[in-house]
Amino acid sequence: MEIILSLFKKIVDEISKLTLEDKLKKESNKSGNLQINPLDKKYFSNQLVIKKKLYNKFIKNNLLTLEKLTDKHFMKSSIELENANEEVIKLILNLIRKEKFTLKEKEVIYWYLSSSKFMIKNRRILNELNKYIGTIEKNNIFKNVYKNDNYSRKDAADYANKYYYDYNKDYPNFGDNMYEGGDCANFISQCLYAGGMQWIMINNDYANAENWWCKPGATDKDGDTRITLSWKTTYGFKNHWQSRAAKYSSNTAASMKKNWSNWLNELERGDAIQLADKNSNPWHTLIICDYAYKDFKLAAHTNDTNSALFNGYILEHRVTGDDRVLVYQMD
Repeated sequence: MEIILSLFKKIVDEISKLTLEDKLKKESNKSGNLQINPLDKKYFSNQLVIKKKLYNKFIKNNLLTLEKLTDKHFMKSSIELENANEEVIKLILNLIRKEKFTLKEKEVIYWYLSSSKFMIKNRRILNELNKYIGTIEKNNIFKNVYKNDNYSRKDAADYANKYYYDYNKDYPNFGDNMYEGGDCANFISQCLYAGGMQWIMINNDYANAENWWCKPGATDKDGDTRITLSWKTTYGFKNHWQSRAAKYSSNTAASMKKNWSNWLNELERGDAIQLADKNSNPWHTLIICDYAYKDFKLAAHTNDTNSALFNGYILEHRVTGDDRVLVYQMD
């Protein structure tokens, strides 16, 4: 079991071996010039957080699966060690199908799997591995993986305070007709975009949850491909941002009230909030737009406001008990 765990931890430890200095040294040896990419510091500093999250998902949550592996392998030779590595790869591929990972986590996994290909002898595993890597590379899903890095919480909050009541006419309005379902997700998407969150265009499918955009000329008509479902609907917003936000959590209203002192230290202006039923199905979207005494002010459309107190009003009257609050901590 110890050797299996040690091997499996390498999945998340591998990334930390390549320090910023090592990377820059390698680049300078190739070009003769030492150039520092301003995103590198952000990238490598993020790895400790990502590594911890991956460890929790791959190790802590899958010990029973790992224990089953030990029944098959007794690590006494390099051959058996290699076989164990193939079992680990199989386990990773299986977890990829079952678990939800953020884009940054997927990139770490992709990096590890790509570097492990040469060790795989089993043709079936290698074919499955190549298929997964090929899909990743074909869709180029990591091209926007660090597009949250320049997010300005202030700009997002300023936009919310400016347009919570006087709607921005450059965008469609989904709240002027009782049959349209409301404008809350559309408005919070506008706030995030004003804060610097960039469009994601994996492909041209406006219904694909990985995509996020609202192009000029978009309307409130059903089927308008110039605006994605992830931009304008509560469900679409959740499906996109639960993997793109730096941290996503679904919490009962009761637990948030109980631990409110912790949330005061966790949350900031520019973080998005969704109110949901006990099964985490969202029905309203808001954004933290300002601070209040031991509380936060929330802004939203459809029940237009920029002064709804998170703890003092939302957790007291809008959601209670087992109702859920979905929290999107943006960077």
